[in-house]
Amino acid sequence: MASITRLGTMMKGISQEKTIAEGNEVAVFYVLDTALGSAPVADWYTVRDGKIASIHTYFDARPFAPPVGAQTAH
Repeated sequence: MASITRLGTMMKGISQEKTIAEGNEVAVFYVLDTALGSAPVADWYTVRDGKIASIHTYFDARPFAPPVGAQTAH
């Protein structure tokens, strides 16, 4: 929950690219625009009885990672 809350404060917008549905499966592709950068995201939903039963989210986290060679605080 803490990670999602932090992400919400950084979000600048979302640009939906494509939605694909087949039976009870739906895939939504979009670009998440944040203060740290933009990242492509894919959400895969399974729907049962008209409700979302599961969500799998896949995204490229590189825009949120520290630059290579950067020092991290311990």
